[in-house]
Amino acid sequence: MLKCKSNGVVKTLIQTGDAIGGRNLFRNTLTMPIGSVNKGEYGTYSGSSSLIDTEDGVKMTYCGQNTPQGMLVPISYKNCVGNDEIVTLSFEYRGNPPENSAFYFIQASGFNVVVWFNSVKLIHDEENWHKFTVSFSSPEATIRTFTHAIICYEGVDSSKWIEIKKGSLKLERGLIATDWTPAPEDFQSQIDELKAQITALGG
Repeated sequence: MLKCKSNGVVKTLIQTGDAIGGRNLFRNTLTMPIGSVNKGEYGTYSGSSSLIDTEDGVKMTYCGQNTPQGMLVPISYKNCVGNDEIVTLSFEYRGNPPENSAFYFIQASGFNVVVWFNSVKLIHDEENWHKFTVSFSSPEATIRTFTHAIICYEGVDSSKWIEIKKGSLKLERGLIATDWTPAPEDFQSQIDELKAQITALGG
């Protein structure tokens, strides 16, 4: 049994054996490219934090100011999660993360209300990878699934950092965290890139 706070309302989620999901609702989770958030790449929610591409993942460092900071993650398609629909977030991480963190769907307009907060503690371990999993829902999800989500959102000091492993980040429908898979859209982008290369060669 898991209690998640959504829009100020605590909901009790009872885990069952039904795996509803499987399709990754996040884009480019194998390579996690850093760049323009408008091109399906990863970025920071505030200019005070920074992202560093590592061999195994993407490392986010926090600044010394007590301002909310987070990693922007591209979503596969707009409105991919419905109101009150339960989804599961999972990823592998290491580092010296803030003990508490949060998840937001980016809203097209207005204030972004947190949909998961403080449900599962993040572990301080700078060497070993740990699996993070949490299930939650939002009563206003359809207006919040714009183009990106924010994870690891917290105001902390400059000693904090978290590295998320490439090929582990996943958002899927249901209460069960299934094995990582890329989003179908990732394959389409590879096909489009290959077509562009063939065209450039005069094919």
